[in-house]
Amino acid sequence: MKRLFFTVLLLLWWGDGWSAQPAQTPGEHQPLLAPDGSTADAPVSFDLPKGKDLLGWEVLGQVGLIHPKQEKPPKSKIRMEITTPEGWERPKPRFTGEIKALDGQTLKMAGFMFPLDVSKEGQKRFLLAKMPPTCAFCLPGGPESMVLVEAAKPVRFTMDAIIVKGRFSVLEHDKDGMFYKLSVAHQEK
Repeated sequence: MKRLFFTVLLLLWWGDGWSAQPAQTPGEHQPLLAPDGSTADAPVSFDLPKGKDLLGWEVLGQVGLIHPKQEKPPKSKIRMEITTPEGWERPKPRFTGEIKALDGQTLKMAGFMFPLDVSKEGQKRFLLAKMPPTCAFCLPGGPESMVLVEAAKPVRFTMDAIIVKGRFSVLEHDKDGMFYKLSVAHQEK
């Protein structure tokens, strides 16, 4: 009984020691590390730049989906096993006329970098996303909220929003499920 009492007393005392630590104020954050191990001196901003010359994400979000008719996968007797029948097709994009008119044009977009390469020089292939990445293993949205970027020169990784200019392509039958791509792209200042 004494042992339990002293354990509780110790936990209460230890808890007071933690509460004496200065609390973080809202908006304050720990510095983020870049892939090369350096820290950014400037605070990270999760606001997208605005501009009349930037293609807006609301335009790209107007894509619809066509769900092909297919059989449902058979239920498995093993609880966690997921089975997919041969030839299973994913939904296909249905682009509006406004989106199709953008195909082949040189456009500027603002978004957040989701790296696909591991390189100290920078990213030559990355996703430009409407939302900032929250996890290294999770995509920040669906294919309507991401653009595959193939840069002419490596672009240095940053957690801040960037502006990228390149030749925009609408991908109707992409094997990886992407809807949009910017090729021969470069970062705008």
